Amino acid sequence: MEVYRNRTERLCPRVAASRLRLDAAAGDTEGVLLRAAELEGAYADAGSGEAARWAEVTEAAAAAFVARRPGQPGPCPEPREGEVLWATPPEGFVHYGLAPRDYEAPARALAGRAEEIVVVGVRTIGTALSAVVAATLRQWGAAAHRYTVRPGGHPFRRTLTLPAPLRDHVREAAPRGAWCCVVDEGPGLSGSTFLAVAEALEAAGAPPERVMLMPSHRPDPTRLVAPDAARRWGRFALECAATPPSLEGVDVSGGRWRAALLLPGAPWPAVWPETERRKALASDGATLRKLEGRGPWSA
Repeated sequence: MEVYRNRTERLCPRVAASRLRLDAAAGDTEGVLLRAAELEGAYADAGSGEAARWAEVTEAAAAAFVARRPGQPGPCPEPREGEVLWATPPEGFVHYGLAPRDYEAPARALAGRAEEIVVVGVRTIGTALSAVVAATLRQWGAAAHRYTVRPGGHPFRRTLTLPAPLRDHVREAAPRGAWCCVVDEGPGLSGSTFLAVAEALEAAGAPPERVMLMPSHRPDPTRLVAPDAARRWGRFALECAATPPSLEGVDVSGGRWRAALLLPGAPWPAVWPETERRKALASDGATLRKLEGRGPWSA
């Protein structure tokens, strides 16, 4: 049996903003980017107008990150005393070793194919990733306009109604030959999140051949469990993130630690390989290296 849940955590915006400033003072451009994106996404999920102000901070942080230019991303909004939001931890940063810089290469590839791109990040993790993609596109001379969305519904049959500003932008830009780019981690078992966003963009007027899916890995569309997934997935363009570097040692992620560490004939405990943190066993067999997360989630 597989059990799905929405994991959310309390987020104090004043504390998060204070830590962002500390990261900026320390020259940690990745930390600044991830904290700004966390605040932008949390405000967006809450339907708050503050999301737009934090989107500006996220984009400034992404520009500095892509340019490898440490420093303060610019003036940050001052959250209200006692304000509380709810945030979903980005699984790719927490568990899987995904890095924002992994999306620079596919963004450069897209910049060579289009002069104008509407970049759509799927919250949660797509907030930071889409900012990196947009900043990279601009660095390479393309005009990039960024939005974030959150599809809803059953995990295998996600749906999305585009926010009016994004829908209107696509309708206006598509006749000029603009591309759309959907940025997220995954896909998971179904691919339905990517498909929900891509098909909503198509319904707004974007030709499917100019809608690019930008996931963290290249899936086998025949194994995705969303309805008619292989046909639907194949209608859109695809650029995948760069493969994260492997950990030093023997990879024992995804349950492989059982064969490496348990005695022969010992019963194997059940695992859910897709949710294990990445880990490697050193050649001496005495040291285990395990990913503990990136940015705010590495502490």
